[in-house]
Amino acid sequence: MSPPVVGADDHELARGSANYLFDHVAGAANDNANIVSIEGHANAMTTAPRADGFRAAAAARAGICSVGSHSGDFQFDGGKAAMAAHLQAQARIDGVLAANDALALGAIEVMRQSRRWSAIVGVNATPEGVEAIKRGELLASAAFDAMKMTSLALEAAVRVLSGKAVPPQLLLPVEIVDRANCALWDRPYEARSLPDWHQYVGQSFAEDGG
Repeated sequence: MSPPVVGADDHELARGSANYLFDHVAGAANDNANIVSIEGHANAMTTAPRADGFRAAAAARAGICSVGSHSGDFQFDGGKAAMAAHLQAQARIDGVLAANDALALGAIEVMRQSRRWSAIVGVNATPEGVEAIKRGELLASAAFDAMKMTSLALEAAVRVLSGKAVPPQLLLPVEIVDRANCALWDRPYEARSLPDWHQYVGQSFAEDGG
């Protein structure tokens, strides 16, 4: 038996982040809320599922109007260039969906320089993203929790070596980081608690013998 694939569902991370933004901008505009997105590098494996997650969330939400999308290559400078293009093309932007925090931070820099602010969310909940959340610049970010993934993958490997059953795939649930809970992520890794195996697997794999 092989250890499971442990990771995150990028489609669901993006959809969760988008829904958080849509909840925030709902009713802020007199009619539809104009939303733009900044996507990752065309060849990155996370780009397509995150873009699909953004689109799925927008399609399911009344009053949300997607008015533009640009690639930012998952880079700070790419986020700046994409946001500058959005601001030039759109007279009103109510919300911005950024496919990772680096893109969001680049977009925030351009909004600061132009003095045109829009609510913005990211993905990954990086330390830099958490700092921007604390400052009130980044509304929220969906956590790509590499520490939990690594810990669970290691425990799964130990269980396999011990002859215990493990699930074939273990995807972390979506966690949205905002100002209300960012203290949990605003700490060094050595100060964070390890994940509890039983919390993330089904009952049949959580028993003492599995």
